[in-house]
Amino acid sequence: MTNNRNGAPFDGGESPKGNRNSGNNSRGIIAWFAQNSVAANLLMVSLIVLGLVSMNDIRKEAFPSMEPRFVTISMTYDSGDPKQAEEGIAIKIETALEAIPGIKRITSTSNASGASVQVEKETEYDLDTLFNDIKTEVDSISNFPSDAENPVISKARRQEHAIWVQLYGDVDHASLQYLGEQLERDLLATDDIREVSAGSFVDPMMSIEIDEGKLQAYGLTLSDVADAVNQESNTALTTSLRNKEKVIRLKASEQSYWAKDFANIPLITDTNGVILTVGDVATVRDMFADDSYHLSRYNGTNGYGIHPAVQQIGPHNRHHQQRGERIDNLSPEAMRRVRGRRIGMIFQDPLTSLDPLFRVGDQIVETLRTHTDLSAKAARTRAIDLLAEVGIPAPERRIDGYPHEFS
Repeated sequence: MTNNRNGAPFDGGESPKGNRNSGNNSRGIIAWFAQNSVAANLLMVSLIVLGLVSMNDIRKEAFPSMEPRFVTISMTYDSGDPKQAEEGIAIKIETALEAIPGIKRITSTSNASGASVQVEKETEYDLDTLFNDIKTEVDSISNFPSDAENPVISKARRQEHAIWVQLYGDVDHASLQYLGEQLERDLLATDDIREVSAGSFVDPMMSIEIDEGKLQAYGLTLSDVADAVNQESNTALTTSLRNKEKVIRLKASEQSYWAKDFANIPLITDTNGVILTVGDVATVRDMFADDSYHLSRYNGTNGYGIHPAVQQIGPHNRHHQQRGERIDNLSPEAMRRVRGRRIGMIFQDPLTSLDPLFRVGDQIVETLRTHTDLSAKAARTRAIDLLAEVGIPAPERRIDGYPHEFS
């Protein structure tokens, strides 16, 4: 028996506050783990072990590729008229796809040689399901033009970064872009490369600077020059040949592409021929669009960057051998023993070769210890020597830096 604050006696087995709080005991999972420390420690150890076991299987990429989200329908139709391709192919495909779920956007492109329709899926929708639904609907269209080839339906694949190619030199950007476009075509002609993007591409533009004094001397106006350029530099539809089965459109292409072509466009002609051209009253130059600006430099000179991408990194249709041993069918663990010791590719950009989340020294030491019997201390010493061999200043300090700290 004890006394309360007012001196009144009460039983020690039960208090007024005890009655209020006894029903509010925490029964959640956090409270349970707080009262069972052994179970909490076991769970923590299990998570650590699972993380260590699965660490080598986790996909690590410095520049991860985006998940594919497009399905493309292409049809070849040599009608000679983009409008015919649009009405005969593109509109019919778009109409058939209206009721298909999971479509975020449809984009169609038509030209004189056919039409292409690109379908973008919604973020969470399955691409294979969308592909099958689109194929079913397109195959059910029976009123395509009779001269059109069968539709080709393809879904986008994951594009893997392959390498950065940099063209550079003491020349202007136009020359580098011209050479870069040639290299892009050569790369796309190979079997493994499916896409090439240029980070330094600028839209070309033709500049015609007219001398007003010369224009007035010949009694011409700016409109006369504009009309002549539009008339002589276009793709004009001339005539059509028809019968009961088909219509063939004939056209004459007069499109100008180079400065000399625009300079030779006639302004004044007579029975004896051309007596005045655009080049006589204006300065014609190849240049780039005013609204697009891109500065690309490499080693202090003008540069033009190209980014080839392959469909996937993995098994290929042809066999790859190294020292007489087939390696394209090796397991990931077996390939890990081959890469870095017997074969490898070295990129100049550290962010392409190294994981940006780990120190440079740790990654070099890991490779050395994977393929040699060196201890951790000996591997670190060897890593410092390797950095010194390639001209890295202060290798003892730089070995603990991150890839972004190297140039």
